[in-house]
Amino acid sequence: MSGNLKIAAQVSDLHLHQYRLKYTQNLPLTSKSQWESIPTSLEFLSANPTQISETWNSTAIFGPTLVRLLVLDQAGNQQTAEALIDLNNLTAKPRVQITYPTAETVLSGLVRIQGTASDPTLTSYTIEVESQPKPTAWTTITSQGTVVNFGELGA
Repeated sequence: MSGNLKIAAQVSDLHLHQYRLKYTQNLPLTSKSQWESIPTSLEFLSANPTQISETWNSTAIFGPTLVRLLVLDQAGNQQTAEALIDLNNLTAKPRVQITYPTAETVLSGLVRIQGTASDPTLTSYTIEVESQPKPTAWTTITSQGTVVNFGELGA
């Protein structure tokens, strides 16, 4: 699958209220899994039953992806439905994030760099440092070839 994907579902409840579509690639699911919202054209429901039909531009995503539909009723009760799909968008960029150290942090000694470097087709990532406010010459401190999700990228 790739590109624009049609997401369709039928929901029913006497007091339907709202729905949300989200996705994650943080698999297997853990308490640290981060969910991203999928834009929807209409989130509030009024008819019972209701047909949900959305088109998601998934071109920025590659690899195994869990899509979740969350439906809420007016009493606050909720129900979810999930589908695991494999997206084959070859132009998608890797997910990268440094969570520690943060900007403006003063560092000394051994520093363990925390974050994410993830892509189903990842071959390597490199961490470089520069101590000047306007970097001119970067120094490589590590190069790795394994995916890291919310963990140590290097030291």
